[in-house]
Amino acid sequence: MVALLIWATGGVGQLFKPPTTYAVGDLTVDFGVPEGDPIFVESSLAPGDVESRDVEVTNDAATSRPVGIRGVQTALTDSFDQALEITISDGVTDLYGPVSLEQFFVGSTLPDFVPLSTLSSGESATYTIEVKFLESAGNEFQNQEIVFDLKNN
Repeated sequence: MVALLIWATGGVGQLFKPPTTYAVGDLTVDFGVPEGDPIFVESSLAPGDVESRDVEVTNDAATSRPVGIRGVQTALTDSFDQALEITISDGVTDLYGPVSLEQFFVGSTLPDFVPLSTLSSGESATYTIEVKFLESAGNEFQNQEIVFDLKNN
């Protein structure tokens, strides 16, 4: 059994709106889950499995705003982050990845974040976050767990 938990937070100062939507500065972010709930909860991943979730972002500012994401690892068993790949797309085009979760954490360490796009005033975009358990992963990853937060810039 393999477990994958990913929380989504808007960082300090987020404003709770409807159950799944948060304001992050001038951006409204809908993770599709209530505040504090993980956007991924998978307890029986097998090599080759792929899970994806959509996150909708709207720019409520009068000017354009960049959209980015950061991964903050909070728990890890062994080197499980090397057996999982993350890809972030706009539904058609890959904006980031595929890279290992380990590379994602390193590449988005403060003060950096992974840039996704720039939204014009009033514009919305849906980003698809996909996590794949590599087919080449062996039995050493049974009963492993990883927990991390996704934060917007």
